[in-house]
Amino acid sequence: MKILGTLFIGAVLLGCTTLREPRIVGTFVSDKNATMAYLEGTGKFSDRQLKVFSGLLGKLKIECDGVSVISTVDDFTKTEPLKIIEHTDEYIIIESDFLGEPVQSKVIFTDDGYWEIGGVAGPSYREKFIRLPTNH
Repeated sequence: MKILGTLFIGAVLLGCTTLREPRIVGTFVSDKNATMAYLEGTGKFSDRQLKVFSGLLGKLKIECDGVSVISTVDDFTKTEPLKIIEHTDEYIIIESDFLGEPVQSKVIFTDDGYWEIGGVAGPSYREKFIRLPTNH
């Protein structure tokens, strides 16, 4: 379940890239409170789905150097190349591999991190990630 959870939530930042985006470089952690508030407010998820999300959120750490991404949940770590397929001033689109299939996620940058939209969970899903200080 931990491995599936990592793949499910962390699919945003996986692949390989030729585009560069300095805002994605750093270490980020899942913000459970902000994400749950958003998901509960949409009315698009059942109580069962929200319970599953609540058990997974807040555990994922993403480290990105602009070329590769390390996703960590508990004792599970996965390293993959980063693939940015679209770049604007407001967001980037990331493509990743999930169980052999390409998955795209939109990353909208905020002052303190970013929101990941879509991915494996579909267009209604959105997860908040907070940037950790560089001396973490």
